[in-house]
Amino acid sequence: HNDAISNAVGSNTFDICVALGFPLFLYGITEGTIPMPEHDSVLGLRIALVVVTTVILGTFLIPKRVQFWQAIVLAILYIAWTVFIISTEV
Repeated sequence: HNDAISNAVGSNTFDICVALGFPLFLYGITEGTIPMPEHDSVLGLRIALVVVTTVILGTFLIPKRVQFWQAIVLAILYIAWTVFIISTEV
């Protein structure tokens, strides 16, 4: 069952980093800079991303196995993140 978790986490990480990052990288090289709106909600999103990333990395860096409490923390983070994104409508 650890292989299933590793597959899901690794696949999603690759998809986010490569499938989203590489096309944006190519667009930036060919078209120039990408304009980003300066809104207060963007700052909140940046802070939320840093917090969620830090918690997830902290959860995975300590032990070698995902324990029950870690699964609960990740599920709560997923629900909180979904609620945050829907409520801010960025």
